[in-house]
Amino acid sequence: MTLWNGARAWVVSRYEEVRSVLRDERFSADPTRPGFPEVAPPVPVARGLSLVNLDPPEHRHYRLTLSRHFLPRAMEAHRPAVRADAGRLLDRVRGDDRPSDLVARLAVPLPAMTISRVLGLPGGVRLFFERHSALIQATEPDPALLAGVLGELRAAMTALVRERREQPGDDVISRLVVEHWGTGRLSRDEVVALATMVLLAGHETTSNTVALSLLALLRHPDQLAWLAEEPTEARVAVAVEELLRYTTAAQFFPRRVAIADVELGGVRIRAGEGVLVLLGPANRDEDVFPEPDSLDLTRNSRRHLAFGHGVHQCLGHALARIELQEVVGAVARRLPTLRLATEIGRLAFKDDGFVYGVRALPVTW
Repeated sequence: MTLWNGARAWVVSRYEEVRSVLRDERFSADPTRPGFPEVAPPVPVARGLSLVNLDPPEHRHYRLTLSRHFLPRAMEAHRPAVRADAGRLLDRVRGDDRPSDLVARLAVPLPAMTISRVLGLPGGVRLFFERHSALIQATEPDPALLAGVLGELRAAMTALVRERREQPGDDVISRLVVEHWGTGRLSRDEVVALATMVLLAGHETTSNTVALSLLALLRHPDQLAWLAEEPTEARVAVAVEELLRYTTAAQFFPRRVAIADVELGGVRIRAGEGVLVLLGPANRDEDVFPEPDSLDLTRNSRRHLAFGHGVHQCLGHALARIELQEVVGAVARRLPTLRLATEIGRLAFKDDGFVYGVRALPVTW
């Protein structure tokens, strides 16, 4: 394809080829390398450390630092709180005048509450981030506005890290401070950068996936009715994997640049050529998922690539699954008669960020 600046890049969209690129270290995630495919003019604002843009071994160093704090068993400890939050938010929806907006009332606040609890963020930081997360994830944000928001967020996170040095709690930031800054394995600035990265990565993608998943259920009332008949944890878990496959909110990543000549899918990608890896189309590959454009909550979709693949697979996949399971389960149990309060053609979708989504989701019941 031709990019905004006239550069050419390969598009990889089939399931097996996507997996091949994402596990092959001959494809670099480093955006500073010549030929790396930019989907919009680069904004001259430092966004900070991101595992998404690091190659091994540097990537491995930081990922290992974080990964044990996000193991499935550790994340399961947060399920009761996520369930309670989802229930409270849905109760508020039921008390709203109709229509109620599921994006503003559920899809945005729940992931913000969850990642803030995991990290140990105070309410003020959470609310600030909720207000500005879409700007941070935009492909072409206003540079001055973005610089101000990122600066304020980093200042708040730096103050919080200092506070945790004096008074550690039972949260990920405290563990990073005690186990890594306190032992000299990481600097204070590295702890701040890692915590900020987790906050950014743990909200926008999950928030939009929640909204798109709810929209998918509303567009397929027979599927929602089937789930509401018997909303067991096992049935909900299977349904969530299919919703992850069907929605796939990641829009403009992963992106790579070849650092050596590679044969892929019968063509040669040469060193210095950019590659856009499209997870959404890969999750609609009919060779892997028969009738892929159909939503089938009984389908075994566990092999989907919504969280990526290989060394850069989403660190927070276990937490995201818990959030989606609790939201979908709560809707099926508490609001099985939920329906769209507008025509699908009147909804506004997000196509200006790295994550796809819907801006508002008015519903009634």
